[in-house]
Amino acid sequence: MKSQNFEMLRPSWPELAALGGFAEAYTHADPASALMKLRLFAENLTKDVYRDLRLPKPNQASFVDLLKCDSFAAITPKVVLDKLHALRIHGNKAAHGEPATTRNALWLLKEAFDLARWMVVRFANGDAAALPQFAPPAPDQGGDDAKELLREKRQILEKLAAQEAQMETLLRELEEPRLEFRIHSEALLRVSAGRRCGPW
Repeated sequence: MKSQNFEMLRPSWPELAALGGFAEAYTHADPASALMKLRLFAENLTKDVYRDLRLPKPNQASFVDLLKCDSFAAITPKVVLDKLHALRIHGNKAAHGEPATTRNALWLLKEAFDLARWMVVRFANGDAAALPQFAPPAPDQGGDDAKELLREKRQILEKLAAQEAQMETLLRELEEPRLEFRIHSEALLRVSAGRRCGPW
């Protein structure tokens, strides 16, 4: 997805540019989704730095582990770490159902934009003075794209709900013969135990 503020990343980090574009499209229509996209943006950016600089990292490290790792902290300014942690924390909250606001989404979108500028200057030899300034997405920005994203999200949620209902039905269907088998087995055991106890 094309973005308003993150296209400067596309030549070297196309997935970051796309995530920024999705976050912009969701900012007004679905702030929680915007925050989750921004969290993913921050995590992918961190992993890109590890990869590009060949930094050592712990095995099966979580995002927070990567941010706290000495090798990463040593080459990352505190202001950058603070922005990455903000995107991580608020993205996690949104993912766990805490309310999200457009105001927060806009603030964190700007934080992600600052991180994008840092990436371009630090790792792609970009000229800081030549980089664009942040432009907040308008409420109708994305227009049909944002509506399409919401429609897709609704369809996915409906599909998941239908699958969960099917799974519940399947589990019930599996449980009925198992229950019958258990009742039948217990009855057989009682009959068998009664024969053993009786006279021969």
